[in-house]
Formats: sequence, structure tokens, C-alpha cells
Amino acid sequence: MQTVFKEIDFMGSFRYTNTYPTCMDLLEEKKIDCEPLITHRFGFSEKDIITGFETAAAAGKTGAIKVMFNW
Repeated sequence: MQTVFKEIDFMGSFRYTNTYPTCMDLLEEKKIDCEPLITHRFGFSEKDIITGFETAAAAGKTGAIKVMFNW
């Protein structure tokens, strides 16, 4: 409601336009390796999900770059 009362305008932008196909091609051609960027892996239990999000939120302390959930 504050947005309406303050007459705030939001403008979004999508900065990754047309990069997804390029990235997929690079991965498929094995020109880039994303594996080193996945620093933490968690299961898909409620406890694991909470821990994973806490790890990502504290990236400065945990060193998290990419947190991945396996299910």
C-alpha cells in the first residue's frame, strides 16, 4: 500500500536478454565449466533447505558462490 500512497513507480529490466541460448551452447560444447562455481550442495529436506538458504545469505562467512539443492 505504501507504494500507492507515495506514488512510487517501479521499472524492471531484464539484463540477461538473449544470453541463455549462448550459455547453453557454451556448456554443451564444454567451453566453460560451471562445476567449480557450485560451492555448496544440500539435499531437499526442510532442514537442508533452511541450511542452504542460510549458507547463501551468509556468503561472506561461508564462501558460498552457488548453493545447489539436489532432490
